[in-house]
Parts: sequence; C-alpha cells; structure tokens
Amino acid sequence: MVSHLPLCIKIIAKLNYIGHSSHIAKARGFLVFFGKLEDAIDEALQELADEDETTHDAWLPRPALTVSEWADSFRRIPPEASAEPGTWRTSRAEYQREVMNAVSNPLTERVVMMTAAQVG
Repeated sequence: MVSHLPLCIKIIAKLNYIGHSSHIAKARGFLVFFGKLEDAIDEALQELADEDETTHDAWLPRPALTVSEWADSFRRIPPEASAEPGTWRTSRAEYQREVMNAVSNPLTERVVMMTAAQVG
C-alpha cells in the first residue's frame, strides 16, 4: 500500500518554512485524517488476511462450468417429481449432455431437437 503520510509531512514542512499558519493547521488536519484513514485501511486488510480461507474463496470468481457440469454439481430432483429423486446425473441421460452444453455455448445461435414425448 502506498503511504501518503510522507507527502503530508513534506507539505507541512514546506508550509512551516513559508510561514502560513492557517495552511499549516489545515495540513496538520489532513495529516491526521490520512493517518486515521491509512490505519483503518491497514486494519481492514489485516482482518481480511486473518479470516478463514473459505471466506476468501467466496470472493474468487466461480469456475467456468458447462450446463451439464453445473447440473451434475448442483441440480437436485425432488421426490415428487421423479422415481429417482436426489442428485442429478447427466450420465443417466447421456444424450442430453450435448444439448445442455450447446445452450451455454456463445457461438451457438440455435438449438433444434426432435425427441419422443416425455424424453428428458
């Protein structure tokens, strides 16, 4: 972190040399302000550094997942909606993988499917 305190001290020294007492008081006020601000920033950064790694992970960007990878990781099927409730597994309906991934591909403009009724 760049410290502004040396700059403020130089300004105060220069004003003392020139002899502007009202400016000296203002500069000293800024010095106190920057000192408190710098202390607060340092304290906040130290608190972040001391926190658990899982908290830091929350601020990291999410990994780029395809739709099928996301479904395998996060999708859940409720008991009233399926004979096989629980975690979704794309491997149980492998033919859907390419369709799911095509939807998230920015180069794909249109996805067309011809399937039987109640499939997938």
